[in-house]
Amino acid sequence: TTNKQSLDRLYQQTKRPELDALRKLRGLDELLSTYLKEPDEKSLAVTRIHSNFLVHGTCTGRLSSSGPNLQNIPPTARYVYVPSHSDWCFVEADFSSLENRLAAWYAGDSERLNRLAIPGFNEHLWLARQMFGEQITKNDPEYKLGKITNHGADGAMGPRMLATTHDLTEKVAKDLILKWRTINSKSAQWQESIGNRATGEGILTNAFGRKGWFLSHSGYTEGIRFNPQSTGADICYRALIGMMYERINWPVELAVQASPVLSPLPQPAQLVLQVHDSLLIECPSAIVPDVAACLEKVMTQPWKELAGYAIPVEIKTGTEGQSWGELIPWRKQ
Repeated sequence: TTNKQSLDRLYQQTKRPELDALRKLRGLDELLSTYLKEPDEKSLAVTRIHSNFLVHGTCTGRLSSSGPNLQNIPPTARYVYVPSHSDWCFVEADFSSLENRLAAWYAGDSERLNRLAIPGFNEHLWLARQMFGEQITKNDPEYKLGKITNHGADGAMGPRMLATTHDLTEKVAKDLILKWRTINSKSAQWQESIGNRATGEGILTNAFGRKGWFLSHSGYTEGIRFNPQSTGADICYRALIGMMYERINWPVELAVQASPVLSPLPQPAQLVLQVHDSLLIECPSAIVPDVAACLEKVMTQPWKELAGYAIPVEIKTGTEGQSWGELIPWRKQ
């Protein structure tokens, strides 16, 4: 078989260069077949992609997408998507470390929350330096290890899965996760508590009232992921309502129940898609500052369900006609 999991597992066991070449070839073939299909008469007539988005496609409440899956597009494929008009720009607002911050909030890990609140703080770099020394920079391979450990450990990923996913030996993956748990001991204790609660009671309820049921053998790890992921999804939905309530004909008194802070998206800007923790907008270049201000106002509001906790956002934009893959950090004038 040449399925991804089997190739990754076999490569980890042997480190044979032929298998690594097969893995890379498989990745390129998937990229080509998914995003760069040979054009025919029917596809040449299509100028816009209309993906399907489902609110019931995941167990945590996140949107799922198909035809194509715009929730899982690799960075290299984002260059094929451009604004609808040649004089329009993309503006993307991404919640900063959304799930990591929410995991720390649920854990009551004040030390981690205080670090994350420092402007410009890079948790992946900080973790890499805690594990490998203060001399580590973002250009060092250890930085990547810090990043994948943060994401993996926060998502309750075990050593075997971390190793298979990121070309590590199982021993290295186990050591990395153990170091993360030692450094973030309060978060690690919360993970154990909430995982046991999920398997023991079979149900969890997040801060916004969303419920999740855990009746399978994977209930422990699913329970650890549920609160941060589902709460992040609810924040995204509510922020969308705060910007789009007029366009979906919601009265103000109903909209404020979901999003106390309202800021209608300036016309003629259009919401293009939502990708987990980010929103992508297209608009004329002249109103980019107004769109950025709208995104920041709604997305960074304090949530009473989280005792007033607010998540910062990072905004990126491009010049007229630039693709989704070319966006750079936006700077206020």
